[in-house]
Amino acid sequence: SVAAEVEKRAGTFQPQGLCMLLWAFASFHRLAQNQSSSSSWLGSRASVQWVDAICSHLLPRVCDDSLASPGLVSILWSLGSLQHSPSPALKAALEETLQTRLTAAAPLHPQGLANLLWAAAVLDHRGLPEGYWRGLEVQALRNVGRFNQAALCNLLWSLTLLDRFSSPLLQ
Repeated sequence: SVAAEVEKRAGTFQPQGLCMLLWAFASFHRLAQNQSSSSSWLGSRASVQWVDAICSHLLPRVCDDSLASPGLVSILWSLGSLQHSPSPALKAALEETLQTRLTAAAPLHPQGLANLLWAAAVLDHRGLPEGYWRGLEVQALRNVGRFNQAALCNLLWSLTLLDRFSSPLLQ
């Protein structure tokens, strides 16, 4: 099967390829849910183990900073779409890397910022460090004029779900 082949070769994939695999699986999962598919593999223990295996290959790539910001956003969007909580090690690595990138001078794309907030809301990451939120809010405030309608809606929905009512974005 494709899943078995991917699992066998995942260790040889480049960082972006691993992100794309996780994204493709999350997209497949979302489409199957929307079409009320009765795939026996989706939601099974095997599919959860498959996602965990991909994430275990992503962890060193996140830690060694070999993923571009869109790849990091893609990982979180995918995990949010799958409603799959990352391992504590991957969660900590993603948070630390993103916090560093959010405080950097180079801005993330507005859709990336909206996707980060959406994923944090779906995965119920209210307990993220305050520095993470400050970095995200500063980036979003700098770029709010570039957000399209959908990104603005995701931003508002996410902040509400995350109980960020005192966010400068809502002032």
